[in-house]
Amino acid sequence: MKSKTPAGNQVKLALVMEPSHFRDWFLSWLAYLKFQVLSYHSDGMELRATLSADALPDIVLLEAAKQETGALETTAWLRKQYPSIKVVALGMDATEALLQSMLDSGAAGVIKKYLDPHQIEDIIWQVHTKGCYTPYPRQGTFYMNT
Repeated sequence: MKSKTPAGNQVKLALVMEPSHFRDWFLSWLAYLKFQVLSYHSDGMELRATLSADALPDIVLLEAAKQETGALETTAWLRKQYPSIKVVALGMDATEALLQSMLDSGAAGVIKKYLDPHQIEDIIWQVHTKGCYTPYPRQGTFYMNT
């Protein structure tokens, strides 16, 4: 599949996910789709400590499954300190309550584990261009923050 990324219009991403084979695959997939991954971090505190005003991502993909990642605190902090950065919660193993809390804290959308990689690309583009993820009705249960 050809990437939807227009030439010269890369979406800049930061990834917050515990190190794993899945993270390695996810980073490879994002690169294949021509997204520019500026940085990746093991937890939200690491992101907060290394975020640089001269190299800000457009979107932070933030794993919500583990409390250690500080997902809620990081989402609220980004919303306050860098309101132009959109957060998309990665809800691979997160509870429904945690995902809803992420949205309440300012996340622009949620990527659930049942989505295929091409849907992930669509979600990233929708958040980048429209500011939030507005899912299609045929996909089931969804989340969005407008």
